[in-house]
Amino acid sequence: EKPVELTPEQRAEKAAQLQAKIAEKKRLNEEKEKQDAIMREKIRRKEGQSLAEMREKRELDEAKLIAEERRRQKLEDQRARKAVLEKIKQDRESKLKEKEAEKKEAAPQQSAAPAQQSAAPPKQYNECRLQLRLPTGQALVNTFKAEDTLGDVVAFVSSATPGQTASVEPEEKPVELTPEQRAEKAAQLQAKIAEKKRLNEEKEKQDAIMREKIRRKEGQSLAEMREKRELDEAKLIAEERRRQKLEDQRARKAVLEKIKQDRESKLKEKEAEKKEAVPARDTAKLETFGLMTSFPRKQYQPSDYGFDLKSLGLCPSSVIIVSKQ
Repeated sequence: EKPVELTPEQRAEKAAQLQAKIAEKKRLNEEKEKQDAIMREKIRRKEGQSLAEMREKRELDEAKLIAEERRRQKLEDQRARKAVLEKIKQDRESKLKEKEAEKKEAAPQQSAAPAQQSAAPPKQYNECRLQLRLPTGQALVNTFKAEDTLGDVVAFVSSATPGQTASVEPEEKPVELTPEQRAEKAAQLQAKIAEKKRLNEEKEKQDAIMREKIRRKEGQSLAEMREKRELDEAKLIAEERRRQKLEDQRARKAVLEKIKQDRESKLKEKEAEKKEAVPARDTAKLETFGLMTSFPRKQYQPSDYGFDLKSLGLCPSSVIIVSKQ
């Protein structure tokens, strides 16, 4: 059959229908693409949440492992310390038993000695030999009378010079340790080294975890928030600097005013002292030195300079450390 020829109106209607179908198909495709994009975004967010949960779980597991390791190490340290203390206790008990046995063996010999030896009168010391250790490392040795005061010792230190009344002695050699003491010192040192190494490793683990957290947090933060925070911090710093500068200026002004007042008051006091000058002992040199003993440890004050050496317990000989004030 021959095709039916369409009129212009029919052709226009057919074209309009075809365009409507094309537009409808295009609209359906766009809606489908939007739905697909929404679905992909949901899947991406879900995967991101699952990854974050996995990271948090891993960090929690690592923290639990570190805590468990610390507890285990602490228990081991406690056991080792307990064993060391038990060993020290046993050594002390054995030494005490040995000393008691030696005392029992020496008791008959002591009972045979004359009874007059036990009733010997205590010695009376008239002199006191002092070794004064200077800050330079030298030692001044001099013999004082038992009735001399500590102020006389200070005066001697302030006036003595190398090559005059004092003699320079070398420092004492360190006490040699026994093999047991050396072994104990070595064990203590190794324990300290191991403990320090363990603490450093734990600190490194914690630092690594903290750095990873900070890196992730910084990666998630936005550039605009950082810029705003930096701007706010810069404003606060500038304001703080201005405030600090003003406070420093006020404080400096107050200090200068106080120094000026102190100078004026000192000048007035000096003028008054010159007018009312009375002969007195010059103690300026005595106050430039500080005296102390290492065993028993005691720091002597200027108020102690009036006591004699016997009452201070420095006879018959003692070591005094001299320091500059």
